[in-house]
Amino acid sequence: MEYYLRSDIGTKRDKNEDYVLYHERSGIFIIADGMGGHKAGEIASKMAAREFIVKIESVDAAKPADLISAFDAANTAVYNASVAHEAYQGMGTTLTAAMIEGNSVYLVHVGDTRAYKVNPQGLTQITRDHTLISEMYRKGSLTLEEMKDHPQKHLLTKALGTKANCEPDVFQESFGENDFLVMTSDGLTDLVDDLEIKRMVLDLKYPKAIVESAIQLANSRGGKDNISMICIKFQD
Repeated sequence: MEYYLRSDIGTKRDKNEDYVLYHERSGIFIIADGMGGHKAGEIASKMAAREFIVKIESVDAAKPADLISAFDAANTAVYNASVAHEAYQGMGTTLTAAMIEGNSVYLVHVGDTRAYKVNPQGLTQITRDHTLISEMYRKGSLTLEEMKDHPQKHLLTKALGTKANCEPDVFQESFGENDFLVMTSDGLTDLVDDLEIKRMVLDLKYPKAIVESAIQLANSRGGKDNISMICIKFQD
């Protein structure tokens, strides 16, 4: 397995509310995009990712089933902090966590950070966006074209830490040799579309080159949000 991850502040923001992490011992990658008041989003994403790993480390040999309890621990930590501190009221975060076991990927997910599978056959979005417009699209109320510039494009319907309990989506996907797992925040996908991501992955082939090129492209188009990306290449 070859991988590379990076988070970039972008060109417009004065702080980075995204957080990316790789925990080598458990084979877990995390990408989170925080939300809330002054500095609260930054705190929510980092707290969620770190509490997730603290829970994983409390288990002798973490298994995919432990992802749910780790997610719950992260949700409780962020929610309790938001209730206890006035400055953190209303904070929350997206979170997509992937555990790699051999050629299998197990994911827990909430929000609009994304996980994709990319190979010569195409690009598939594994996760589902928890946004108002995505729900409207699934119900047939919006077209893909109407979604692009919708005024409520970033209104989340579910996020970690905003309620005492939050149920994540859970996915399992098999990956073969030279398949790629790509995880992104919306700061990238707002400015670089799926076809462009697929082309970069297949043309550049190396995770570091893919991530650096994608972030550079998003920044060249305005970089209006924080931009984060994780790229993992599977090998036999």
